[in-house]
Amino acid sequence: VLHLTVNPSEDAPTEKVDIIALTSQVVDAMQVRLNDSPISIQLDAPEEAIAIDGNISQIKSVIYNLIDNAIKYSIKGNVLVSIDKINRRNMELKVADQGIGISKAFQDKIFDQFFRVPSDNVHNVKGYGLGLHNVKQIVEQYDGKITLKSEEGVGTVFTIKWPISNG
Repeated sequence: VLHLTVNPSEDAPTEKVDIIALTSQVVDAMQVRLNDSPISIQLDAPEEAIAIDGNISQIKSVIYNLIDNAIKYSIKGNVLVSIDKINRRNMELKVADQGIGISKAFQDKIFDQFFRVPSDNVHNVKGYGLGLHNVKQIVEQYDGKITLKSEEGVGTVFTIKWPISNG
């Protein structure tokens, strides 16, 4: 089992990262975990590479965390990971699940450090409430933005808008 916890840091080496190739690697690695599971992961991305500036380990951690959460909080269904170039300057990465969803009451706290949605141990998911906090820190460190849309019993979509490398 792959566990990545990469803390955001100002001195992490920055490079051009092919977000499609990196996301594809993470999806492939996680597919193996879903061998006998009723959950599947699908990647929808353009053919041509999209480069963003960032630290490859941190970006991998962001992708891993979002997909891992989508799997953890889904009972069955498809986790859709999509990447789109939305204009010359920005790309968008979405991770959508058909999981348990997040109550409106907790959506504004979801990126807070150590916050975990109270669940009455219904789902019994292990964690410390650091994953989404770190994801947001990393995304914002590279001038990106992360948002979520969620509906209880329907699922959750995390959307990252990230600047495309211009060099």
